[in-house]
Amino acid sequence: LGQFDHAVDGYIRARYADAFRAVEPVAEWPGRDVSLDGLQAAARRNPDHFPSRLRLGQALADAGRAEEAEVELREALRLFREYPELDGPYLHLARIHRQRGELERAANALTQLGMLNERALEVHLLEAEIRSELDDPAAAARALERSLLIHPYEVQVHQRLAELYARLANHD
Repeated sequence: LGQFDHAVDGYIRARYADAFRAVEPVAEWPGRDVSLDGLQAAARRNPDHFPSRLRLGQALADAGRAEEAEVELREALRLFREYPELDGPYLHLARIHRQRGELERAANALTQLGMLNERALEVHLLEAEIRSELDDPAAAARALERSLLIHPYEVQVHQRLAELYARLANHD
């Protein structure tokens, strides 16, 4: 068992080496109530630090500065593409793209996040909504199917999925 543990540990360290480096603690991490200028300074000091880039991207998005936020969020993704949490770059990018009317890009960001986070029920539901707006009932149905794997007890989701299946059957 020890040899197996060692082999798995070696694989994990090699496979996620970049992500591990990107989340290593930095000397000057800004406090909780730091200003946007403070976050920008922290990101400049630590350009390869995932939390610095992510936090700046989140703050810029919250401030309505979508173009600048997108740059920071994409940099955060470059540093840690497999980050699976809802506070990460994918959901923020999806919101930015949706606000711009870039629905396909928004839906694709949600698909990526949903593939990384097996508990992301709301991500699949939002993706299904956007796919419906794109008039893509097959993709909307697939997103709802994934949501039912997480939580199969929502009657409205089953009803919506049945409507999509009916719509797809009528197109054949």
